[in-house]
Amino acid sequence: MSKKIFAYAGVNNPERSYTVRCIQKSIELLRERMDIELNLYTNQELPIQNCQGCLRCFFYGECVLDSQDGFHKIKQEMQNSDFIILGSPVYLHNVSGYMKTFIDRLSYWSHIFALRNKNGLVIATADCSGTYEVNEYLNKALTCFGCSVVGKIELKSCYGINEELYRICAAKIYTGLIKDAKSNEVLEERFHATKQLMIYRENRKVDDEMGSELRYWKETGMLYAGSFSEVLEKGGWKNVC
Repeated sequence: MSKKIFAYAGVNNPERSYTVRCIQKSIELLRERMDIELNLYTNQELPIQNCQGCLRCFFYGECVLDSQDGFHKIKQEMQNSDFIILGSPVYLHNVSGYMKTFIDRLSYWSHIFALRNKNGLVIATADCSGTYEVNEYLNKALTCFGCSVVGKIELKSCYGINEELYRICAAKIYTGLIKDAKSNEVLEERFHATKQLMIYRENRKVDDEMGSELRYWKETGMLYAGSFSEVLEKGGWKNVC
């Protein structure tokens, strides 16, 4: 059975991008072991509008821009994938603007753990430095979305980029595809903190048209789980995204 991998690289020149090359080369190696369907996007294929900060996604569970730039299809594709890859070049020890816009448009997923039950990997590329900082941010973002990060790949051109680095990346992805997602201390901490927020809203009877997050927690069953591990053990509960 084919495994679906979703990848977004925060670049605008994919033909010259180390980030894109790492993803493509790693998948080529991985295809020697299993059937892979890769859906790789950059700013060229997916120009995304900047978040307007209207908070509609948090209140109503929808973004007014999704139908304009087709981002709703990307969300569906991510949730239908078996593995998630986020990669960015270093821009002054931070992610690129393209990657930041991508993550901003998914911010409300941090309240509903929309990528729970999935594994993922982050990639940072640079000439020399800043890869650690970028990977820490990408790791934080994916974790906030409920994804279990199985690897952080750093590519620095000043140290040379060779086939072995791609093999390491491919091995990390392979591990994430054959193993179930696991909880960790950070995911548990975020789950319990967000659950307390939902309980507060429940006690305040905030289940009106602006209470999409609380309704989501109820409909998926997450509100009644004792831990994030329990959510994963039950297959992520019902997925209503």
